[in-house]
Amino acid sequence: MKRDFTSAELAALVGQLQHLFEDVQVEENAPEAGDGLTVGYASRLTGTDCVVSMPVTVDGARRGLRLRGRIAGAGPADDPVSTREMELYRDDLIRDFLTGAYNRRYWETEFCSRIRACAESGRPAAVALIKIDGFSGLLGEHGQPAMDQLVCYVANLWKHFYEEPGEKVVCRLTGHTYVVGCLGADEVDLENQMRVLYEKMHLTCTTTVGMLCRILFTLSVACAGTDEGFGDWAGLYVECDRRLRRQREAGGNGVYAVKK
Repeated sequence: MKRDFTSAELAALVGQLQHLFEDVQVEENAPEAGDGLTVGYASRLTGTDCVVSMPVTVDGARRGLRLRGRIAGAGPADDPVSTREMELYRDDLIRDFLTGAYNRRYWETEFCSRIRACAESGRPAAVALIKIDGFSGLLGEHGQPAMDQLVCYVANLWKHFYEEPGEKVVCRLTGHTYVVGCLGADEVDLENQMRVLYEKMHLTCTTTVGMLCRILFTLSVACAGTDEGFGDWAGLYVECDRRLRRQREAGGNGVYAVKK
């Protein structure tokens, strides 16, 4: 098998291979798996592709030749997915697999742009960071399966009030940290809403891991809004995080009051 090419020879080869493969690329970095072929697979909405990579030498420099083609029987291009399947696929991309709340990807790629648009147009928008207090201690006491149920339980508590796609959303940012976004509300509005809701919340999660177990917990919450001069999520996050740390240092179990 020929592995050494001049630039002209490789260009001619790529032109020929493009008639046989859906995608042919010459990469700067050759595959790291020695001098042999590297075979992988890539999924997409309409099927599964096989990706073959191999090292070649071009004018004395080591390069990688990457060929991509559809696997027979893995969903031909003339058999597109249905509209419903497309909707489910897109929903999987923006939903947290554990809680069903929106995920960080949705928050950062979609909702944050709406916050910025609100700030630019003069419409208010507010966000809240929420953390489960003493999570490490609860984890040590009850174990990971029970904590997974607690994380879901807390997400559902807030989703009950802030689940209006595009306007009011609950996202799971990290393990036991959530963010609530509310367009059309300023900081005081969201802070007061959450304080009233939190005071009425049932802060006991009954798990179904082994024998039934009741986990008592509390939350720390802090809000910030574009009406305070923050024009995007980056600024809102910094202020929310600062306020949240103050709330947790004060013992948690409540919504941080901006005006005391």
